Amino acid sequence: MPNAALEQVGGCSGMAENYRVVFPEGYRGRREAETADKGWLDVEVVFADGSVFPVSFYDPARLRQTIEDEIAGGSLYFTEPNLVILKKVTTANIELAVKDMVDTGFFDSIEAKDGFPGDSGR
Repeated sequence: MPNAALEQVGGCSGMAENYRVVFPEGYRGRREAETADKGWLDVEVVFADGSVFPVSFYDPARLRQTIEDEIAGGSLYFTEPNLVILKKVTTANIELAVKDMVDTGFFDSIEAKDGFPGDSGR
């Protein structure tokens, strides 16, 4: 998926105030409204310690289409680092999923893109 510049949208909530979800630049408005129909979105989760985790959100239909396209195009396999499947890809669902992922230690088990060890600073 294309890598666009990112901007923070919304804020942090609850116990996990040590992170923020950063959405693509220009996300609010039309692109946000179209995201559920497109079925995917790449975001970054940025922690207070400076670690940055890219996360790709897909709905089941878009994931199936993407995998089928890759295989039909001659790929032997399909991979996507930090892939998360949501019933519907919306801002609210992404924020809820990330909060749960933080609360359950998901980010402690993966490596940040900036070379930080998998430590979200919790």
